[in-house]
Amino acid sequence: MTATDLLTGRGTRLEVRAHDGKPLQLLVRPSAVRLPDNAPRRERPRPVELRDADYDKKFDFDTMFYDVFRSGDDVIAIGPPLLNLRDPAAQWRYDADGATVPLPRFITMHGNQRAVFRRFAGRELGITAPGSVPVVAEVGADLAPYFSGTRAVTTVQLDNKLEWISDWVRWHHRSQGTDAVVVYDNGSTHYSLDELLDAISLPGVRVAAVIDWPFRYGPQGSDVLPWDSAFAQAGAIEHARRRVLRLAAGMLSIDIDEMVHPINGRDVYQLAAESAFGMARFHGTWAYANPAAPPAAPVHTDCRWVHPLDEPTERKWCAVPRRIPERAQLIVHSGRGVPAPPSWSSGFWHMRPISTSWKVDRAGFDRPRDTYALEPSLDEQLRTYLGSDLGAAPGRRPSPWPVVLLRRAVDLAGYAWFHSRDYVHRFRATHR
Repeated sequence: MTATDLLTGRGTRLEVRAHDGKPLQLLVRPSAVRLPDNAPRRERPRPVELRDADYDKKFDFDTMFYDVFRSGDDVIAIGPPLLNLRDPAAQWRYDADGATVPLPRFITMHGNQRAVFRRFAGRELGITAPGSVPVVAEVGADLAPYFSGTRAVTTVQLDNKLEWISDWVRWHHRSQGTDAVVVYDNGSTHYSLDELLDAISLPGVRVAAVIDWPFRYGPQGSDVLPWDSAFAQAGAIEHARRRVLRLAAGMLSIDIDEMVHPINGRDVYQLAAESAFGMARFHGTWAYANPAAPPAAPVHTDCRWVHPLDEPTERKWCAVPRRIPERAQLIVHSGRGVPAPPSWSSGFWHMRPISTSWKVDRAGFDRPRDTYALEPSLDEQLRTYLGSDLGAAPGRRPSPWPVVLLRRAVDLAGYAWFHSRDYVHRFRATHR
């Protein structure tokens, strides 16, 4: 074998901008490590009979790591699952500024993996595959101190309208006290990263960050297809937890079309902090534009109608990162290994026409248009949180300690009931 690069690295670039009267701005380009065409590639986990025509176009064959960064005393490299690359990766040599270091601990999770280098003191991570020249990946800075104590919201997005994104930030600052925004941009072409950063740098936001995330999103699953090939969003959530929001007071993970509202008078950061497990989960309610005269270019404030027969949408969550167990994983709709019972309350409005229709066409209506009804509470919230005179976010007081203890007792009782019921069902199934 000739001495050729089996790995290629893309250097990290971090821009920190401080302006008088504006939020602290961070523009982050991760230090990605990819496998080139002549190297072994990630094998497709989905059986061939279940792949659609554009499966290969969407699948990420060659990303080794999305990013390499410092987290406390350690260095972490996060990427898609290694799958068939796990054994080859264990044969490579890893070094810190040229000095060989022990093999990292590879931790495989749902939709991603991370390699942990303990007490890594170097500024650069070198990786050498047998018969190749080494690739050097700059170790990115630990971004968690910038977000220490913040109430953060994070999302992965592609080419959503900047007006939508700004309204999404305004709403959550006003309704939840959100003061930090982290947006993972999955390759937008309608505007630049700088324009996106300005769109989220609004009054009331302390820190605004855009993270360049141009990786292949991956083929999605469904009710009949396994969720085995889409890695970019799972990787972004894990990246946000480990590199960016590790010290945040709260991490709210939602999409641009999802508008979280107070639940029984409490914001979701409070509910997460006061819960027994450091996480609050809540489902959503679909909201629609005027069915009698749907706008050609809808915005959030157009979505004031609901349908009484709609099922609740998939749940989302808010978590306190420091309280999530180390071995647990935050994923799109829940936390694996986090014993947080679901909330029975609606926690957000899911604005149906606020979409680029990248997955399904959401511009139309599924039911007779005269069966939709204006929702008074939604109408009032839109006027309150997206009105022209926003002012400062309202002050929030913690709940009295007896209320906190009662909520945690309810969480524990719900967790015990849920898992005892599951245990009984499994016991009966195996002892018939």
